[in-house]
Amino acid sequence: MKKYLIFLLFILTNINSGYSYKIHPITLKIGEKYYYNIYVLGAKVAAETITISKETNILSKKCYKIITLIKTTPFISEIYKVEDYIETYIEKNSLLPVLIHTKLHERKWENEIIIKINQEKKFLWYKDKKINKKFYFEHKLLGLVSILFYLKKITPEKGEIINLYVHNKRKVEKLITKVISTNEIIKAQINNKKKKFKVFHYKTINKNGAELWISNDKDRLPLKLISIKIPVFGDMSISIISHLIKIENIYLNK
Repeated sequence: MKKYLIFLLFILTNINSGYSYKIHPITLKIGEKYYYNIYVLGAKVAAETITISKETNILSKKCYKIITLIKTTPFISEIYKVEDYIETYIEKNSLLPVLIHTKLHERKWENEIIIKINQEKKFLWYKDKKINKKFYFEHKLLGLVSILFYLKKITPEKGEIINLYVHNKRKVEKLITKVISTNEIIKAQINNKKKKFKVFHYKTINKNGAELWISNDKDRLPLKLISIKIPVFGDMSISIISHLIKIENIYLNK
């Protein structure tokens, strides 16, 4: 369980595509907050909150500070308690990450991870309890939290292929991601209101089966995420699914 949570939280993604994206004008507001319920086999196992906390200067960059908190439900915590805290600093104009600082608390196991990213010189420093190492990358590097905000600003075409290079500790894996649809309709209940959304649907087609649905409207809300599929046996797998259930300080299109 632990290795899948690490993969879920500390994925670093290097995006490369042959397309030139249309840029969607997006403005982040201090105080924006997203609430998610996380499900496994249809049962709620955890809650996640993502908050745009403030504007600040980090590593000589003007950044948004984004705080992510993941906690297991009281029942699940009796079996396997998770309480993870992530600070992601993204540069204001590019929405690319500059620094990711994470504190993991899973059962009796704890770790602290600091990742400093130099987007111009294409390298990062990764440090935790066991590793202190420099890694190089190409193109744009994103984190799992920052990718939700970066995708707000692009307008891809249906069928587009985006190569995601995943940095997971000592290795880099390529995830081939396809834009399945740009006008798929899904239903969501946010702030106790049911609504239909037209969405961008992204899916990795070579590994893990991760999928993401982002509203195709002014707000570009990350509505649903299948973050990883854990193999059980044969073709069977267990999915970790996150549903957006509440937003604060964000205008919801009617």
